[in-house]
Amino acid sequence: MSVSLLEEEELAFELRPHLFSQIKNYILWITIFIAHGLYLVDSQALLAKLQGLFGIESVIWKTLLWVQGVVPEGPWLILVLTPAFLQALLRVQWKPFLGYLLIVGLTVGFCRYFELGLISNVQIWAGVCILALIGKEIQRFRTRYTVTNKRLVIDRFGFSRTTRTLFYSKIQDLVLSKPMIGGVFGYGTVVPLTASQLGTGSSSSHAGASVHMNSTVGASVHGGVSESQTTIQDMPEYTLSSIPKVDEVYNYILKHMGETS
Repeated sequence: MSVSLLEEEELAFELRPHLFSQIKNYILWITIFIAHGLYLVDSQALLAKLQGLFGIESVIWKTLLWVQGVVPEGPWLILVLTPAFLQALLRVQWKPFLGYLLIVGLTVGFCRYFELGLISNVQIWAGVCILALIGKEIQRFRTRYTVTNKRLVIDRFGFSRTTRTLFYSKIQDLVLSKPMIGGVFGYGTVVPLTASQLGTGSSSSHAGASVHMNSTVGASVHGGVSESQTTIQDMPEYTLSSIPKVDEVYNYILKHMGETS
C-alpha cells in the first residue's frame, strides 16, 4: 500500500529490499534443506562418506559415533545445526541461532513423543526449510521504503507490521553502508541518525581508562575504568536496509537535509 502524500509533498523513491538482501539466510536454509535431502535419501551412505572423509580412527568420526550412541538423531542434528552455528559465529548474532536450536529441540521431542521416527523428523524439517525460504521472500516483498522531498517512511513486515516516519529536519547525520556483495549488485543500507540516536545503540566494555565514540556518531570522554562506545546498529525498523539505488537515495536525502537545516 502506497503512502498518502502530505501537502506539497513529492514522491522520489519507493523501494523494497534488494532480491539478494537475504542471500545469507537463503544460503543457510538451502544448505540445511540439502543436508536433509541427503540424509533422507540414504543416511547410511552419507555416514559412510563422512567416515571416508574423516577416517575411521579420527577424533571427529569417533565423536560422531559416540553422539549417535547417546542420541540416535545425533548425526542428523550435527548436520543440521552446523550451518546455523557457523552463520551465527561469523555474524555474531546468537539469538536467531538459539531460537533455531529451540525449534529443532521441540521437533525432536515431538517426533519422539508420538514415535514418528527420525525419517518423519527429517521430513518435517525439510518442510520447515521451504517455509522459511518462502517466509523470508514474503517479508522482503512486503517491506517498503518511501522517500519523498519531506520525509522517510519505513514500512516493515516481520512478525508484525512496523511503520516509522522520519522528517529530514530531525536527521542529524546519515550513514551509508555497503556489504561486499552489495557493492557488486548495487545495494546497501542508509542509516539516518537523530538527536535521540535513532538507528544507533551502545556497547560497553571495561578494557581501559579512556572512552571514545565513533567519529561519525559522537564525541569522546576520557578517564574512568569503563568504556562505552556508540555503534551503528543495522536494525531494519530504523534503517533503509539493503535498498537498490542506494547512492542515489543517499545523495537525495543529504540534499534535502541541507535544505531543511
